[in-house]
Amino acid sequence: MTLWKVPSGTVYWLANKHSWRRYKVCGRVHYHPQDVLDTLG
Repeated sequence: MTLWKVPSGTVYWLANKHSWRRYKVCGRVHYHPQDVLDTLG
């Protein structure tokens, strides 16, 4: 589910810059919700 209209390249950049925790579900990378909220919320 997408809550913000952020391009995937920007998400990748933000994840690296802010050291978001990541995990895989069925081969897709997901980022820890609290890390995303702390940055974009």
